[in-house]
Amino acid sequence: MNIWAHRGCSYRYPENTLSAFAAACEYDITGIELDIQLSKDGELVVIHDERVDRTTNGTGNVCDMTLAELKALDIQANPASGVLVERIPTLGEVLSLVEKPCKERGMLVNIELKTSVIRYEGIEEQALELVRRHGLEKSIVWSSFCMDSVRRILELAPDAETGVLDEPVSACLRQARELGAAALHPYVGAIDVDHLESSWAGPVRAWNMGKPEPFFPSDKPIQRLDLPRLRARGITDVFTNAPELYVGPVLEPDPLDEAIVLAGRGVDPETGLLVPDSACATTWEPLSLRAGARIVWEDPRWEWRAYAYDASDVDPALVHTYTYQEESNWARFVPDGASAQWGTDGLVAESDCLLRLSLRRADGLPISAAPALADIARFEGPRDPKPIPGFVQDEVERVAGRVRDLRRPGDLVLQLVADPHYATGGIWDDTVRSLRLCARKTCPHALVQLGDLSDGLAPREATERIAARMLAQLSLPGLPPLGCVGNHDMNYFHGNSEVMSAGQSAKTYLGRRSPWYHVDMPEQRVRLLFLHSFDPAGDTREKRYGYPLAVLAWLRATLATTPRGWNLIVFSHVPPLGRLHHWSDDIKNGEAVVSMLERWQRRNSGCVLAFVHGHNHADQVFEERAFPIVGIGCAKLEDFCEHKPEGATTWPRERGGSTQELWDVLVAHPDERTCDFVRFGAGQDRHVVCHG
Repeated sequence: MNIWAHRGCSYRYPENTLSAFAAACEYDITGIELDIQLSKDGELVVIHDERVDRTTNGTGNVCDMTLAELKALDIQANPASGVLVERIPTLGEVLSLVEKPCKERGMLVNIELKTSVIRYEGIEEQALELVRRHGLEKSIVWSSFCMDSVRRILELAPDAETGVLDEPVSACLRQARELGAAALHPYVGAIDVDHLESSWAGPVRAWNMGKPEPFFPSDKPIQRLDLPRLRARGITDVFTNAPELYVGPVLEPDPLDEAIVLAGRGVDPETGLLVPDSACATTWEPLSLRAGARIVWEDPRWEWRAYAYDASDVDPALVHTYTYQEESNWARFVPDGASAQWGTDGLVAESDCLLRLSLRRADGLPISAAPALADIARFEGPRDPKPIPGFVQDEVERVAGRVRDLRRPGDLVLQLVADPHYATGGIWDDTVRSLRLCARKTCPHALVQLGDLSDGLAPREATERIAARMLAQLSLPGLPPLGCVGNHDMNYFHGNSEVMSAGQSAKTYLGRRSPWYHVDMPEQRVRLLFLHSFDPAGDTREKRYGYPLAVLAWLRATLATTPRGWNLIVFSHVPPLGRLHHWSDDIKNGEAVVSMLERWQRRNSGCVLAFVHGHNHADQVFEERAFPIVGIGCAKLEDFCEHKPEGATTWPRERGGSTQELWDVLVAHPDERTCDFVRFGAGQDRHVVCHG
């Protein structure tokens, strides 16, 4: 669910003011919404009502006052804004305020043209020109209750994104079809079309009224929206007066809060690797610090030493060959690159850096339990997010446009990411931002991860903390991620002694009790099946890779209860057939799984639209069975070509460009029994057909 700030953060600050918009920019929102009119002397001003009476200390029509007269009016301010009174802003002032978050973070702005009561002639031309001067054409959604205004915007700028405003969704639907608008903007309480997704394939952005969500100033409590229920009704976005209820701040997290400190670990000063040391506790991951960041030491009972790492020069073997760094740390160790002495003084980062902190007690006693770093030190420094690279924003526009072209009413849209193999100094943070940015444009029904979020090399405590962070990053408001457990996710790799059971892995990586389950998409009449495909206890590869008997029993029962006429999409980390798998000649019970799905398909009116898997770190479409078996390449920055099954494709990857990323948007067309896989980053789009 995409969250928009309705007239800014208008529950805590006066609506449509610079303070309300500045506060909104502090949150990880999709965009802000504002209203524009023309003053008597033809200036674009941001205000909702045609009269100034409700929101200012003045009286009269906006159109009857000059800009100077409007600027002289007082708006009650929230003392937290730091101003005595607010003023009616111009559109230019607001665009100047939001230009940076729009260009650097992909934030959008919905400009509502208030022309349904007073027809401001020329307002569309003037607003479009102002947006062009700020270079924000791709960041704007235009909307109005006046169909002539929407029509005029499209005449002047055919590529502009437009939305039709009305109360009932049926009226929006009728007008949008007539105008060719891209989105519906109905009242959240007037969704009067059942099975809306069968009638409309674009965004549905619902707005709320002041009673459940009062405007500032008000002491009335706000009524929280039920986002899952709204999503089930076909709503993709909401305009809310209190976006802070649904999304967190856009600031990067405090690195001290994120730090994972392990007791009994020190650092080898020659290699930078962790070594057993009962007198020390050390951060599992080096902390990422920006230039100017400070760590202020507050507890003299603890001493520290820092070790430096450099992520700008990754070992090419990690990208181009089959290898795993033993601590999932792609940053190179820099001997003597940081503090060479133990002490209690703080530190200042003179440039962007990665530092691993090792702690010891000042009294020299052994450490029985690792302290929380945030309890003994304080972080000070920049936490604003780094700008999204231009190649990511360009790829978002391309992929979102392709999805819009392919998507039809009744289709199912899923974002798919496979095998990210999180590593310090890797590309995970960029991948998350590209996924979330694209979700704002494509409005997926779910985000699906196909397993191997981790390398499976870390101590279990670190694994659980990192997995929790990754799942939080993959979660969208009202849209928790779905997924599979990968073989590495079971923490077994390279002799790791802290192996997880299937249930433990499901809890850690899925937030579920079982790693096999199903999720229904009733509007599309599609059931999503998630299988578990690895047992680390097997003494041979043929016994490790595959499906436990419990999965077969569950699958048989689940197929028997699937409503007639529904279709299936099946997800598994490991491919179901040995010929699609390099590491073993057979997949345990894989043939039984495929045959069971084929029998179900023959006997029912539905079909298996696709069987989708990861694991191979390569693309592949296998079409020799009754349904397509589709392999997804890895989100990890990796392009080694060895250890691949026959027919698989590995794409060249390069850091710092569009091929750095690799993940898909799946557009399933149930009525046609086809699927489109739209590639973000390295690779090509794919179209598959179920022939069963």
